[in-house]
Formats: sequence, structure tokens, C-alpha cells
Amino acid sequence: MSASEISQIDLTQGMLFPAQSITSMCQEAQHVVDDLDSEVSEDIAHVLNSSKKLANLISDHISTIENTDTPSGLDTRTIRHDMKNPLNVVLGCSKLIIDDLPLDDSIRQIFLQVVEIANDLQNQIELLIVDEPDNKNFDGAATSGDIENLLSSVDQFKFELSEIDRISGKKILIVDDDKINRSIFSRRLEQRGLEVFQRANGVEALEFVNSQSVDLILLDLLMPGMNGIEVLEKIKLVDGYANIPILIVSGLDDPRSIVMCLRRGATDYLSKPVELSVLEIKIASALEKNILQSNLEQMALYDQLTGLFNRHSILSALEEFESAYYEDGTDFGILTIDIDNFKKINDTYGHDIGDQALQHLSKVVVQVIRGQDLFGRLGGEEFIIGSNHISFPDFIDVSERVRKAVETNNMALQEEILPFTVSGGIYHSTTGFSSMAEALKTSDQNLYNAKNRGRNRVEID
Repeated sequence: MSASEISQIDLTQGMLFPAQSITSMCQEAQHVVDDLDSEVSEDIAHVLNSSKKLANLISDHISTIENTDTPSGLDTRTIRHDMKNPLNVVLGCSKLIIDDLPLDDSIRQIFLQVVEIANDLQNQIELLIVDEPDNKNFDGAATSGDIENLLSSVDQFKFELSEIDRISGKKILIVDDDKINRSIFSRRLEQRGLEVFQRANGVEALEFVNSQSVDLILLDLLMPGMNGIEVLEKIKLVDGYANIPILIVSGLDDPRSIVMCLRRGATDYLSKPVELSVLEIKIASALEKNILQSNLEQMALYDQLTGLFNRHSILSALEEFESAYYEDGTDFGILTIDIDNFKKINDTYGHDIGDQALQHLSKVVVQVIRGQDLFGRLGGEEFIIGSNHISFPDFIDVSERVRKAVETNNMALQEEILPFTVSGGIYHSTTGFSSMAEALKTSDQNLYNAKNRGRNRVEID
């Protein structure tokens, strides 16, 4: 119902009494809390304080309704938000208590009841404080019974973040001005094998992301100083964070806020009180999607067998050499190499050993070229090396060093040693440059000449 229809009886029976019941149950639990560890005791205190805060908020709203002549002027969004913050703590800490205690523990049984009451209270908030008139009787609307029937017809799906190996150990940054909320989320995620960092506001969060990398950010929307949307926009501008998954958490249910966050790059939106199992699933989903996207990007750039640049990416990178040459005359060299008698290796030992030979070559060459040099696989047994800011004599030395390293680092098989060599064709910009296409053609022709002149050699005309 809308604000104008909220009555004192509705708030008292539907909300105040349940909140007071939670307070009483927490006080009961505190009488026997001496034997519990400090973490559980602290959680009970958080639930107690938040239930009192919730009861006080409800009492304040009851007084407002009693004393105002225009109840329709009540800001229902603010009421919902104010109530959901303490309710989030009640539910979150209660579930942590349940997780930490043995199944037969009496305090655990108390907090199972607290969760049940808190869930009912959450439903009452949604039913009693809405922005639109109650439409529950319109044709086709789902009732609570319909929802229960739907859920009961679906097999229960147990989901654990800790069961997904590639997510375990991922770094999560939680940004929230509420210390208790941060603690609730942090403890649950750490229990699931994630590494969690906490920051209390936008300024601290921005300082953190400018010095460290994380895999996902959990960001509260309403914070003092810099709000979540401002923080979101600034984080997206930090190097390496343009595609980082960011989940927004807020007590606001306003669709405009949700749309605004998503348009500015948020991955998803969680409404308070946050169900911890839903939080886990959304985080896992966001991390999985990011891993998949990263894998797709890797596949687009790198050769899957050797991990080197693939043909497209190495040739694209070499185009930068051409630009630098025309801008400031920066000299560069290109070495195209090919494994000698590679077909014989495949025919004699099989394609698996042939693949291992390609991987072995890649590792050997990486050890002897310069760190800034480009190295990629053109396809088959053919590779290419590009060196920028290098003189002609120095590039000849690099090329000969590559050839010699392959010759002297034989590949060890299970029962024998497999020696192989490479031939190479050199191009250097000091011999004359017209285009990268011509440079590559020259390097390839020199490779052909090296093969014809006996193999295991590098050639330049």
C-alpha cells in the first residue's frame, strides 16, 4: 500500500512486534553466550543492536503517522531504505552465527527463528510500504502460494563458491561505509576461499585500485562524500579497471537508480537486505563471465599451443615498427625462422612430439631474445621475431644467438634426445625500407635461401 494507506496497526503488528521479538531473542541468547567464541558473541551483539535500531525506526514512523495530517507526504523510498539497512545486518549476522555453530546448538536454533522472523519482516516491508497501489488482485498476478509452488517444483541447487577452483583465491574489494556490512560480506566470501579487501569510502577505494588490482568490486551505492555512482565512474577510468566486474549494493529499489548504475558500467545490482547465497551466485557468475571474456581475448591474441602472439597479433604489432620508422627513423630487424625437417619429426615421432618441439623452440627462443622483442608463431613450424631500436650488427648477433640456442638445447624425450635446428631469414631496415609487406617478403625469401644453402643457418642478402 502507499504511504497514505499505512496505518498504525499495520506497522505495529506487521513490523514493530517482529522487530521487538528479534530483540528479545537476542537478549535471551546473550544470557548463555559466555562459552561462545568472540566472533559469535560480536555477531549476536550486532543483531541485537540492529533489531533495536529497526524497532526504533518503526516506532518513529508510527509516531509520524499519528501526528501528521498528510501521511501521503511520507517518503516511502526513504522508509524502506532506512529499515533495510539494519535488517540487512540482522539477516547477515544471523546467518553467519548459524554457519559457525553446531547443528544441535541451542543458540543456533534461536537464530534459525530470528532468520525466519526477519524474512517475514522483510516481506511485510515490501507489502506495507510500496510506491504503487496494491495490485495483488489483478488477473494473472502471482500470489505467494504460486511462488512457493514454483520453488517446490524445482530441484534444490546447492551452490558453493569454494567448489569452483578457478574462482578460489580471486581478489574482492568491498566498499561500504557500514563496517558491519563489510564484515558480513567479507567473512562469508573468505569462508568460500576468496581474498577480500575492505575500504570505507570512495576516496579509500580509489587509492586502493590505483595501487593494487582486484578481480571484482562490491560497491555500496549510498555513501557519504562520494556516492557509489561517482566511485563507479572514477574506477572505470583507472588503468586495468575498465572491464572489472562491479556489483552495486543498495537499499534503494528505485528502477532509475538501477538503470543509472548499469548504464555507467555496473555488472549487477543487489538490493538490501542481501541474501548471502544470492551474493555468492552473483559474484561467481560475474567472475566466471570475466574469466570467459579474458580467455576469449587471449584466444584472439595468442597461439594456443605455444602461448606466443598468433599470426594476426604479431603482424599487427610489427605495423608499429613501420610507424616508428617513418616518425623518427627508428631502425628495426625481422627474423623469420623455421624448424628444419619438421615433417620428418612428425612422421617419425608423431604429431604430439611435433607439438612438443614447437613448444620447446618457443621456450628456448624466449630465453635469448631481448625482453622488449616481439615473438610470434606465423603458423605450422614458422615463427617470427621483431626487434625495434636495434642496429644492423646487433640484430645479426640476436639472430645468430637464436639459431645457436636452438641447436644446443636439444629436446629430451622419454627414452632419447631429439636434436633439431632452425633456419632463418633476416631483414633490417638499414638495407632499405618501402613497406612492412616488402620487409616481410624479404625476410621470407632469405629464409628460403637459408634452407637451400644447407639449413641451420641465418641469411641476409
